[in-house]
Amino acid sequence: MSYSSSDASVATVSGSLVTLVGEGSTQITAIQDGDANYHAALPVQQLLVVSSSTRIIHLDGSLDFGEVIIGLSESRVLTITNTGNQPLTVSSVTLPQGFSASPTSGSVQPGASMDITIVFAPLTEGDVADEVLVVSDATSGEATINISGSGILITGMETPVAKGMLYPNPARDIVHIKHGSNPVEISMHDAWGRKIALPTPTLAGNGTSMIDIRSLASGTYILFVRSDNHVFTNRLIKIN
Repeated sequence: MSYSSSDASVATVSGSLVTLVGEGSTQITAIQDGDANYHAALPVQQLLVVSSSTRIIHLDGSLDFGEVIIGLSESRVLTITNTGNQPLTVSSVTLPQGFSASPTSGSVQPGASMDITIVFAPLTEGDVADEVLVVSDATSGEATINISGSGILITGMETPVAKGMLYPNPARDIVHIKHGSNPVEISMHDAWGRKIALPTPTLAGNGTSMIDIRSLASGTYILFVRSDNHVFTNRLIKIN
């Protein structure tokens, strides 16, 4: 019995030992010669495919945090996917200042994914626009993804109530905001700094706007108002 390889750049044969040389495919042929008593057997072929190990990383997630009040935080999810044929080992996650991640390491099986929670807790005012770097043993793919956020500083949180700028408080359905001029922006954040979707405020005249909060769950919120000549915030307590 003898053996041969159709492509020596993929595999070679010595006796009955096959040695892999490179990637690709080759036909391994077995030949049985005849003798005085037996006819030669028909050749038998087997396709041998040699492929390398791959660990291909792909990152996905919406990591634009928008405005977050200093002292509060907001979270997003970063998904790491391995489209290779071998397990991917994540060893660390590098982020800009003010951001943190959990977990920061792990193993991702072929065709599987791993979720990492990214938290933005700004320490200073200003915009951040940078990249997240996932350090791993990936053989190819994209290991970075854009991340951004803006830290905003709120001062004098309790003084607006004394001026009557927010009423009633606590509130059940409609909140009146006395801002003194047409507001540029009115937004609301929950206790974790996440921006809450609200109906468009209604101008009520005399520098006052109204917001319908009936869709909000009961709890404590932070109202954020930018107007033509001032900025103020206040705590709002929603009751049922």
